[in-house]
Amino acid sequence: MSIFKNLDLRLFDSDVPSTEGGMIKYWQKPDATGPRFYVVDQGSADWIAIRLGVPTASNMAKIITPAKGQPSAQRFQYMYCLVAETLTGKPTESFVETEWMARGKLLEPKAAGAYEDFFDVTTVPVGFVTTANGLIGASPDRLIVHNGRIVGGLEIKCPAPQTQIGYWAEGFGDDYKVQCAGQCFVAEFGYVDRWAWHPQFPPATDRLVPDPDFTLKLDAALLQFNRERLDLIERLRDTGMFPDKAQPLTPIEAAMSDEEEIEHLVANMGASNVMSG
Repeated sequence: MSIFKNLDLRLFDSDVPSTEGGMIKYWQKPDATGPRFYVVDQGSADWIAIRLGVPTASNMAKIITPAKGQPSAQRFQYMYCLVAETLTGKPTESFVETEWMARGKLLEPKAAGAYEDFFDVTTVPVGFVTTANGLIGASPDRLIVHNGRIVGGLEIKCPAPQTQIGYWAEGFGDDYKVQCAGQCFVAEFGYVDRWAWHPQFPPATDRLVPDPDFTLKLDAALLQFNRERLDLIERLRDTGMFPDKAQPLTPIEAAMSDEEEIEHLVANMGASNVMSG
């Protein structure tokens, strides 16, 4: 993407293989600080591979509540899903495209164009963004570019008519609040615009600017979540039943047959029992 070249960012290789050969690449500042912008298409095999085991903005409401910024009751279940992804190299989420998802994907370019006309800005598609250390991620629909700088993120919704009317009449409420706050945190956005668009109804939009108090709570919650997640991974690897890898398994490794997986586990269980005996 030419926009990244114009921002004095450098193209790096990640340590996750691409299905197209080589390694998945990302743009980042030459000194390896600031967000990483990955060169993948959302929903692709590479996109799934690069986000395996990584807490993402779309799921941050499972870590912290939107209303009071308290720990979510879902945090441990979400953590277990991510740990399973890291150790098996396979996603725990289902990425089956529904009719409404397909409709949203089809309408997104038109919705983005309407947003650009409305605000007189440029938007750029982006696949995946992480923090500088790669431990937390987000998939904003678009980057908002103004005067040659990335100034914000865009979250596009192309909902059913009745949902569009509700957004226009009543606003978004807490819908996607934590997701947008997470995108600001990960990608260092100044704001995220929520933009609901339907070809037969007026658009609905609002702007989420990072709230310092909520950002502090989010930062603390994510730090604690990752500490517990990485500790759990280490304790499970100490059993000797899983490959000692710092990163999620590659798509090639994840393609291991069920029979091979069972043989691997049984062999390691046997070795573990011999050592303990």
